[in-house]
Amino acid sequence: MAKTKSQKAIAALPVQLASLRPCIAELERAVAWAYSFTGDRDDKAPPVAVVIQTKGQKSMCAWFQANSWSTREGELVHEITLCAEDLHNDPVETVASIIHETAHLWNHDAGIKDCSASGRHNKKFQEAAEMFGLEVYDQGSRGLSGTSPSGALKERIEKEFQPDFLAFDLARRVITKEKKEPSMAKWTCESECQIVRVARKTELEATCEICGEPFEREE
Repeated sequence: MAKTKSQKAIAALPVQLASLRPCIAELERAVAWAYSFTGDRDDKAPPVAVVIQTKGQKSMCAWFQANSWSTREGELVHEITLCAEDLHNDPVETVASIIHETAHLWNHDAGIKDCSASGRHNKKFQEAAEMFGLEVYDQGSRGLSGTSPSGALKERIEKEFQPDFLAFDLARRVITKEKKEPSMAKWTCESECQIVRVARKTELEATCEICGEPFEREE
């Protein structure tokens, strides 16, 4: 069948695509490799989707969430997310982040609660993380959530897993918005008896009703 004019035009102008598939494949390989530290996973356990998405206002670079996806047939699927803004991190550190989330997955599979609803990590998480070769440290309100690869784990990632650096070529840009200058300025007398706010472009020529001192603008 002969191609139409519009079909020929589409074929002549291909879209250049930047694919995240190599990165997702490498992250999936990292999850499978990390879980193998503890043996084979139960083949009846829910599958896991590795997701790349923006961190938004979150401070973490990755997270695990159980039963957050489902298939068309209603089968529940867990999620391990790596934040798009952190894809340019050292690939060894990225794999270590995936191992952190795999520790959560392992605990969930075992029916172990290792984290509160607010994100506070407990000693159960620490035990699992250290089993995977991570060093754990306290992060205040988030509990025992800080992790970094031990020397032995770092060497294992580099020599055994051998992360593909080229797979982490793309990362979402972090664009910070320039802060706008406040529209109102604060004026007060020397004794700070009164505080007056007026438009920043306005020069206030007035005195305090209490002390009689002139108002001065605070920068």
